[in-house]
Formats: sequence, C-alpha cells, structure tokens
Amino acid sequence: MNFFTEISFAGALVSLLFLAYTLAFYKIESTGKKCIAALMLISFYLFSYDYLFALSQFKILSCLFLLYFPFIYSLYPIAYRYLVFISGDKNDRLIISVFNLLPFVMFFVILVFYFSLPGNQQNLLIYPDFPGSGESFTFLSLFQIFLFAVYYFQFAVFILIFIRLYKTHKKRKSELLRSGKPFLPDWIFLLVSANLIYEVIYALAFILFNLQYYNHLFSQLANLLLLIVVIVVSLKHDSLLLELRLNSSPNINSFLNKIQDVITPEETHEIISVLLKLMNEEKIYRNPNLKLELLAKKIALPVNKLSRVINTNYLMNFSQFVNKYRIEEAIELLNNPSVRIEEIYLKVGYYTRSTFNRAFKIHTGQTPTDYFKSHH
Repeated sequence: MNFFTEISFAGALVSLLFLAYTLAFYKIESTGKKCIAALMLISFYLFSYDYLFALSQFKILSCLFLLYFPFIYSLYPIAYRYLVFISGDKNDRLIISVFNLLPFVMFFVILVFYFSLPGNQQNLLIYPDFPGSGESFTFLSLFQIFLFAVYYFQFAVFILIFIRLYKTHKKRKSELLRSGKPFLPDWIFLLVSANLIYEVIYALAFILFNLQYYNHLFSQLANLLLLIVVIVVSLKHDSLLLELRLNSSPNINSFLNKIQDVITPEETHEIISVLLKLMNEEKIYRNPNLKLELLAKKIALPVNKLSRVINTNYLMNFSQFVNKYRIEEAIELLNNPSVRIEEIYLKVGYYTRSTFNRAFKIHTGQTPTDYFKSHH
C-alpha cells in the first residue's frame, strides 16, 4: 500500500476544508485571515500536486509545475507575515523585502529555465528531486540543487529574522507585563521552533542518506502534521484575538470602569482625611517630583479615583490643588521680613523661580517680589 498517496490526499482534503472554514467563519482580523487562507490554499495546491504525482498524472502536472517551487518559497514569507501580525511586531528592514520578493523572482527564473530545456527534459522538472550522491552532475541536476539551495537559504534567513522577532516579542512581553496588558503565549513560538528543527533534521537526512521513498514518506507525514499544527494555532489565536477584542471593547470597559469608579460618601471622607494628613502634616507638596501617580500610590488608590475626589470636592485639578498648598506656605514665609525669596521657592516644592513666580501670580495676582514689598 502506497501511504504517500493517502497522506497527500488527506493533506489536500484537510487544507481545502480549513480554507473553506477560514473564508466562511474566521472571526476577526482580516490580516490574519488572509495569511491563513493563503497558507491553506498553498497547502492544498502542494498536497494535490503530490497526490497527482503519485497517480502518475504527468500531463496535468506539466500545467501546474511552474507554480510548485514559487508556492514553496511563499510558505516562509507568509508564515513570517502571520507571526508579525500575531506578535504585533514591526520589522521593515531590507532583508525582509528581499525575503518577501523571492517567490516572484524564482517564478521567473524557473519559467526561463523550464522553457529553455528540450521537451524530453522538461518532464524531469515536473517533480524536482535532490540528486542522489551517486549521480553524475548535469546542467539540469545543478539547477535542481540550486532550487533546494535557494529554499534552504530562505530557511536560514527565516531563522535569523525569527530569532529577531522572538527577541522583540520577549522585550514587548516584559513591557506588557509591566503595563498589565495581555500578550501572546510563548507556545506559538515554540511550535515554530519545532518546525525549524524538523526542517534541519529532514535536510540532513535527505542529503546524507539515500533513502528516497522513506524520506518522501516521512516528509509528507511531517507536512500533514505541520498543517494540523498550523490549523490548531490559528484556531487558538483566533479565539485569543476574539477574547482580547471583547476584553478591550469600549462599551465593556466603560461599564466596568463605571462600576469600579463608584465612590461612596464614606470612602470619599476617608480619602480626604488621608489626603489632608499628607498635605498638612507631612507636607508632601514640598516634594518637587510630586505627581498624581505618586500621591495615589502613597494612598493606595487608583489614579483616576483620586483625581475624581480632588476634582469633585475641591473643584480644581491636581496641579492646582498642590500649587494651592505651596503658595499658601510661600505667603506665610513671605510675611517674615528677613526671608529671602530665593530660598522660598525651593522650600515649598518648585524647581525654578520662574515657575514659582508664575504660580504665585496666578494665585495672588502679584509676583512674590511685589507681594513682599507691599507687606514690608
């Protein structure tokens, strides 16, 4: 029994079914949908091509051959595009452009070479194979080696840009963790790594050992398993995107924020008590680095909730609230005839005298110097 035929047929069938599912039911994100649909279409073509070859349908294959290698060369660029999409990375280096253009370049190279061959040799390219170690090299066999060399060159480039992509993702993951935002799981990258290891093992087995049938059988089975893995990843990622989309829905977030931001009178009173203690007793406003986030952290309160308490109860924003305390203390200090203005602005929490002068005039209608002269 020729298992290669059955495996090829199963791969073509699975690809076609999931292509139909992708086009009809894939939930969100058109970029991911296009990538998965393209991968399924190419997989259907390649498995169907192998199936027809197993059935010795060479006339049909002669019409389909010209797309065989260009489609193979398209797999890694599309997979990379999908990884960029799901990881949110942006990488527009020159090598990426070359990487993405390779399928188109190779199509024209194969087209020119194919029609330059005599008719009896064209059929030898219908299912190009790596020449065995005992074969003598011809112009045709050298071209076949060239086709495989280009594929593995592309594979090496993919490894390099995948490593860069993974490093970027790890860095972004740390940033997302710090900000509390969701990030993609590492198992997606582990699956890609497993595929890369498979490619290396298969290439070594293919080149070093002359076991043509078993290599093709193993390769086709691995391709089918890889296809299933891609489908599982895309389904899981589709569900993940839907979940993230729902979690980030403005209506849902607005509703949750409204629930979380409700402040009872008792809670307001408690917040104001702590706030007044920090301002009047600890004089935290003297810290020139004081920001709303720092004050909220000290009170153990969400920033937006503290801001709302200040806005509602004092009818001013945070900056106005802090400046009020700073200027009030500055006025007390200016009532001392022996004080120096240069010492005041630093003591009450201003970095520069110009900022102090501007805030003081907004609050009192006078500059600190004018105020000092008018009271002494």
